[in-house]
Amino acid sequence: MSAPKRPYNLYTSVDGYTEMWYLEWLRNKINANPDSNRRLALVCKKCDPLDFAKRANILDKKAIVYHVGDFEDKKTDPHRFTKLLDEMRKAETTAGPKLKKFNYSLAYSNLSFDLWVLLHQKDFFGSHTYIDNYWSALKSAYELTTVQSLKEFKTVAFIKLTASSKLLFPLALLP
Repeated sequence: MSAPKRPYNLYTSVDGYTEMWYLEWLRNKINANPDSNRRLALVCKKCDPLDFAKRANILDKKAIVYHVGDFEDKKTDPHRFTKLLDEMRKAETTAGPKLKKFNYSLAYSNLSFDLWVLLHQKDFFGSHTYIDNYWSALKSAYELTTVQSLKEFKTVAFIKLTASSKLLFPLALLP
């Protein structure tokens, strides 16, 4: 009989559903892997950092909360990134009856979070400005011949990939 896995709590706020689905998939893969030395408990909410601070029930005073986000849209407000950092600082330092103090860290995910999904299948080199530059590589890597748009990928195909064995995951052992 193998030794029991040590628990590891991962607290995250995320920008979008793709990030949340990916982290849930990652948790399931880690927990199902017999070689993993940890059991991952995930608290993941699609919200901004301050909303997470208001809603989360974290008892561990040393907990680190990560915000996972990307900036894939050509029309993204150029100040959105600095606003996010300001909000993370506010979530860390705001004290009140419903707010807990957190150590917030940014888990920036490249231009687009979907690049992480692509990198599970193949090496992808070079600099790309927008998702449009690697959308064709993502489609071919996962044989998504019927998926016509990134929106369709995010709402239909990604869910199917995470439920199947097509999304490959290199073993991650948590600290």
